[in-house]
Amino acid sequence: MLGIAILIYLPSFNAPFHFDDLEAIVNNHYIRIPDLSPSSLFTSAFQDFKHNRPLTNLSLALNFYFNQLNPFGYHLVNFCFLIFTAFGLRLALAKFFRKLGYDYRLSKLASWLISLLWLAHPLNTQAITYIVQRHSSFAGAFSIWAFYFFMLSKDKARNQTRWLFFILSALLCLLAILSKETALTLPLLIFLFDLYFYQNLPNAWLKKNWKTISALAFFYVLTAFLLFRPGLISKLGADVSLQSLSLSQRILFEPLILLWYPFLIIFPFPQFLSLEHYFIFSISAFEIAIAILAWAIMLIFILLALFQARKWRLFSFALLWYLGQLAVEAMPLPIDLANEHRLYLALLSIVAVAVALLIFRPGKIRLAVAWLILLTAFFAWFSYQRNMVWTSRQSLWRDSVKKAPLLPRAWNNYCSALAEDDKCPTAIRVCQKALELNPDLADAHNALGICYFKSGEMNQAEKEFLAAVELGGKNYSVPYFNLGLLYNKLGDDESAIKWYLKALEKNPFDTQARYNLELTYRRLKRLK
Repeated sequence: MLGIAILIYLPSFNAPFHFDDLEAIVNNHYIRIPDLSPSSLFTSAFQDFKHNRPLTNLSLALNFYFNQLNPFGYHLVNFCFLIFTAFGLRLALAKFFRKLGYDYRLSKLASWLISLLWLAHPLNTQAITYIVQRHSSFAGAFSIWAFYFFMLSKDKARNQTRWLFFILSALLCLLAILSKETALTLPLLIFLFDLYFYQNLPNAWLKKNWKTISALAFFYVLTAFLLFRPGLISKLGADVSLQSLSLSQRILFEPLILLWYPFLIIFPFPQFLSLEHYFIFSISAFEIAIAILAWAIMLIFILLALFQARKWRLFSFALLWYLGQLAVEAMPLPIDLANEHRLYLALLSIVAVAVALLIFRPGKIRLAVAWLILLTAFFAWFSYQRNMVWTSRQSLWRDSVKKAPLLPRAWNNYCSALAEDDKCPTAIRVCQKALELNPDLADAHNALGICYFKSGEMNQAEKEFLAAVELGGKNYSVPYFNLGLLYNKLGDDESAIKWYLKALEKNPFDTQARYNLELTYRRLKRLK
């Protein structure tokens, strides 16, 4: 298993920081800790309470302390958590299948094949190779191990240590939640797992579990109080205004995404995978009818899973697992409608059930094993190809614009990548395409300005940088810095100083602006 994982993810260790990595790592002053003192670690984890993922924030800070901005160390940590999850998955599934009464050797074989197929699945590359998505991989690892220790706590043969295992399971639940908010459904899923497979869905389940249900209700009320702080609510409100879909549209069309994801799980071909998945929804009568049909299909599946739970127990829990893994990000939040890293554990609802059906079916087991190993080989090759795409910013965004040609953000990032790599003739065309799709893209104006600057067209460069200044957000200091650089080049150091100071007003941690400001003062003999 380790050897296959190394072969698949070997190219990813050379992948640079991408997209949200820049904000969360490269330009994030909170993780630049000078020491390992408790105060430094606390600040890096909670970041003035502007984020809800202290554990993964802390891991990024530790990475920075030991690796600075060398991506290799960050990728190594993500890879180790992938292996950690696969190993936990193998142990947990083997124990689960034995609990269901299956043969010991077949249980081990099925758990090994499921873990191998899950490890090789191409959808996991985004959660592992995209460094900042360790939020998903950390939460996934702790979730699987929480289930494993919960099963150990239910093992009557371990009567002396059952409470210890239960406490470990609860601690792992907490670590998962501190890694990513999507793990908030984990305590509920563990309760349902107990209800389905240890209590065997008793008729008086509500009465029997009233204490647990009350504890869960208290936990979720307390969590909601902690998570939805006034500062975070205002940030969510600001982010809503930047989304192309309104909250009501997200609610209406979300079931279409939940029904589309299984297609991606079953057919994870490279041509279907992308950092950007772009869906165009309008409020036409036809699309509303399709959305209502999707809602109806989802409700039918849920009702069948609940009312036929005793008859189809494994399928019922698999559906609850799928919905539970996606529940938080399926809410009407100001986030992208679809992302592959969200399926990190959700894909087990299909992979685990499919493999179990093949292995535990009487007869033809050798044929089933051969077919699953062949499928794993195909998945491994697809994953390797995806990791090759991630090895440079140009290849990643070229792939994105190919698969989402109407998405301005993809063109915007592709043009920035080309400008940074001095591919200006191509970058200018790509930036113009991005601005054609959305004239208000500050990054595209800035990248276009960089190319004009490098080409010696200073008037055009100034025009584009000023447009980027006008359109940029309150912390967007890059075009201010570039204007300072431009005026340095033109010999107007006083104007350059003005723009560098404005850059530092926007972002006091803009080290490039501070350094160039120092050089300009030195040139003007203003040494103080």
